[in-house]
Amino acid sequence: MIEIIIAILLVIGWFVLVIATLIRFGNAGATDLKAWVYGGVAVVMLALALNAAAKHEREHPCVAYESRLTYNAATKTMMPMRVCVERGEWVTEGDEE
Repeated sequence: MIEIIIAILLVIGWFVLVIATLIRFGNAGATDLKAWVYGGVAVVMLALALNAAAKHEREHPCVAYESRLTYNAATKTMMPMRVCVERGEWVTEGDEE
């Protein structure tokens, strides 16, 4: 549960940084050093989040999928969607005991 709260706070912080960067660039233009710093921090936070998600996906691959129907508001139809319902772990030769 605490991991979810931390992830939500990081996403909110990233959005605040992106908005602050856009405001800085809108007010002062590309000559403002703080705007470049905010933008750099926002890019680094996004890169770290994507790296963590990719690492989690590598360590815990999906072993069972299920098809579900979801509503598509654009076409006003039900569309099938493939969803992971069970995650597993990789087994190495030393772990088989």
